Amino acid sequence: MEWSVVPASLRDNEKIQEKSQQADDGEFATRLGSDEEDLGSREVLSRTDQVVWYPAEVNTSIRPGWFFHDHENDQVKSVEHLMDLYERTVGGNTTFLLNLPPDRRGLIHENDARTMKELGERIHRTYSSNLADGAGIAASHTLSAEHGANVLTDGNSQTFWRPAEGVEQAAIELQWDEAQTFNRIMLKEYIRQGQRIEKFQIRLVK
Repeated sequence: MEWSVVPASLRDNEKIQEKSQQADDGEFATRLGSDEEDLGSREVLSRTDQVVWYPAEVNTSIRPGWFFHDHENDQVKSVEHLMDLYERTVGGNTTFLLNLPPDRRGLIHENDARTMKELGERIHRTYSSNLADGAGIAASHTLSAEHGANVLTDGNSQTFWRPAEGVEQAAIELQWDEAQTFNRIMLKEYIRQGQRIEKFQIRLVK
């Protein structure tokens, strides 16, 4: 998972204007702003006096190149490829910036538009069913009644569960009357409170 805070000194490591694309040379989509492998681990952050909110971005194009070319009309990335990118980027707490180059008409080419429509349908179909809605839910630690485990499934983006300050390990338990089958879990934080969850473990009990 990618952290969204980094040492404040990193702000000056990238000059967006200086690093803006100058040519369709194939390097723009893969250019990195820093050669450091670790930008925001607990160890790195403990050595800095100031941090900044600097969410990671993943840039790629739906086509091989950054600009439109007729000869690439049959080289649009597949829905399967884009879905994999979506889940590995957005799923890892990064911003997914997908380039859609306009054609010579100033429009998104039909092949690109069709792929994006199918991708949207795939994402909706995959994540539209929330099994947690029908589950009993309890938490090992709770800050207050306002932030109890029951708000985790109330559908309100302005309510959130949280443990008391100082609690570094807490557990949430969901129970169903019948066995459930699933292959994805989506976890979110109430980001106005900051990024607080460092790691998690999922246990399935039959």
